[in-house]
Amino acid sequence: MWWSIVTILDFFLFALIALSVAYLLFFAIASTRYQRVDTGMPRKKGRFLIIITTIAQDEHIEDTLQSLLKQKYDSKDYDIVIVGDNLKPLQAMKLAQYPVELLLTKSANGTKSQAQIYAINNHKSMKIYDQVILLNANDMVDVNFLDDVNNVLQAGIRFSQLHRKPLNLGSDAEILSCTFDEINNSIFRKGHIACGMPSALSSSATVLDYQWYKNNAEFIDKNDGEKSIEALLLKQNIFIDYIDEICVCHKGHKTRRDIVEQRNRWMESRLSTFFTNIKQLCPAILHWNLHLSDKLFQWIMMPRIIMMAIILFMSMILPFIYFTMVLKWWAILLIATFAFAVATPDYIVDRHWIRSFRHIPLLLVEQTSSLLLHNTIAKKILHKNNKNKE
Repeated sequence: MWWSIVTILDFFLFALIALSVAYLLFFAIASTRYQRVDTGMPRKKGRFLIIITTIAQDEHIEDTLQSLLKQKYDSKDYDIVIVGDNLKPLQAMKLAQYPVELLLTKSANGTKSQAQIYAINNHKSMKIYDQVILLNANDMVDVNFLDDVNNVLQAGIRFSQLHRKPLNLGSDAEILSCTFDEINNSIFRKGHIACGMPSALSSSATVLDYQWYKNNAEFIDKNDGEKSIEALLLKQNIFIDYIDEICVCHKGHKTRRDIVEQRNRWMESRLSTFFTNIKQLCPAILHWNLHLSDKLFQWIMMPRIIMMAIILFMSMILPFIYFTMVLKWWAILLIATFAFAVATPDYIVDRHWIRSFRHIPLLLVEQTSSLLLHNTIAKKILHKNNKNKE
């Protein structure tokens, strides 16, 4: 009896993971077919509103501002709004010296999305903008950034995700975090665009049609941020492009704990948005809305850290139970490793990159225990859903 139960559990667990690995492999290979956007010569100058959010004390915000104020783009065609949540008075005074609009808010549990929505609804400029650019307080851009964004706008692309990458790769944790982020870029952005499907949005470096964002701000979930924006765009059949050649570099040191906490926030946002939009799954399938169906599948996929932990666990214990059962797990381990290798860009791979993998076992343990033992994500989502029902 117990043997039958083990066999059934092994089969269903393997089928679930094999489906995810096949999905990742397909789009990882597709990412190698990604082609740069052909922008041509710009016909005119677009107008941009740049929104930067900073929470409490941020040591990099002035570096971000200086990189934006050094743009070759005409200064009359772009404005910068900084939303400071719970800023210290000295920091607020420093930022007030720059030629930007500073909006100050005070909230107990403010989110970046909440600050961005506040900015789009309360900035004082009466100009008519073409696009809004959402940035973090530690993002850096080069002097041609807005010229490049304008070239994309003039090519007819109004909604896009730009390429986020770290400014430097000092610590092992930063290298690992960059590897995970670039794998996401390859699979969920470059791979999807190569297949004619919309890109996933990131936490910043997002370019949106200004009027659309202003009109839809009230419908964006203040806790789920970019995932909520993605859901709105896909339900309205609006395509999200990915521009790999326009880079937004971010500063900041990461530890292994930072990676775990970041992945937990992303997982919470993904699951929360999935449960909010689950009622759209059947209509999306019936109306052959492949883009929305694909996005819902992305949001419910098992986190890759957990997936790899399960694959490694099964690969190690099954030889002691029944050897033939482990062969398929070894095969799926090789396929998953190949998919991640294809999705990893060459510029990361060096001897320091290989050395950073010594943190993988501890990262697997910390991430798995954080998600499965503490249940913080499940509690937050259940609390949020119950609150919405009330």
